[in-house]
Formats: sequence, structure tokens, C-alpha cells
Amino acid sequence: MGEFFHAVRVFGDHLAAVRWQYLAIALAFVLARLALRGYAWQTILRASYPGQRIRYWSVFGAYVAGVGINSIVPARAGDAVKLYLVRHRIEGSSYATLAPTLVMETLFDAIVATGFIVWAAVIGVLPTHQVYSRLPSVDWGSSPSTPAGRRSGWRCLPGWS
Repeated sequence: MGEFFHAVRVFGDHLAAVRWQYLAIALAFVLARLALRGYAWQTILRASYPGQRIRYWSVFGAYVAGVGINSIVPARAGDAVKLYLVRHRIEGSSYATLAPTLVMETLFDAIVATGFIVWAAVIGVLPTHQVYSRLPSVDWGSSPSTPAGRRSGWRCLPGWS
């Protein structure tokens, strides 16, 4: 338990060393990104439903909720929440039409990210194997689900093997 309190103390020390003006600038950039991404999704939705009135705040709220859930839950469950929320805000909409709007947004992200990775590889700023070899690793051979791990004293929860 002492290790936990030590970790909390170290976290607090690091938090106290934060320069708040830079944190505020970073948060402003994050909020601007969310606002622009919400606007971009609204534009894609308007193209999908040309006769419908699509309110920005409904799309923005669904987008922010989905991003928040995606940051916690795996497998992009937040995208399903985005679709659910927007589906109930656009009259006559269907999941079959809404889902491709998120695919287009994700496709754009993938293209831009690929461009940055290729650019970084071309100019030689990606880390090499020398960097990766110095990073700490996890010894999965001694986990509680392996025979070696059980011999070393690891215990599994009841019903887990």
C-alpha cells in the first residue's frame, strides 16, 4: 500500500510542476480540434441528408460523447454511440447511411496519418531498433496463466486459468 501512496505523491509532484499556461494552450487546441471535427462531420451528414436540417450542437454533442467513450472503451464503441445519438437527432435517418459518414472521417484520418508516417520515414526521424531494444519489456512468461507463473507464486482469480 505504501507503493500506491508513493505513486500518488510522485504524480502530485509532477502535476505541481506543470506550467498551466501551456496546459491551457493545449486544451484550447484540443477543444478547437473537437469543434472542427464536429463541423466536418456535420458537413458530411449534410451531404448525406441534403433536405434535412442538421444542427451543429447535436452533432457536436454526439461527436464529443463518442470521443470520450472511445478513450475509455476499446474497439471504437464510441462510434456506435455517435451513430445512436445522431440517428435520433436526424429525422428519417438510418444507420445504413450514417455509418459510412464515420467511415469517411476515419478514412481521412488514415490517409493523413499514413502521409505523416511516410514523411517521417523519408526524412529519417522515426526511432530505430536501437531505441526499441532499450525500452523495458514485460515478461509474459511469468504471468499467472502460464505454468512458470504459477510455480513462481502468481495466483489467478477463482475460475481464471
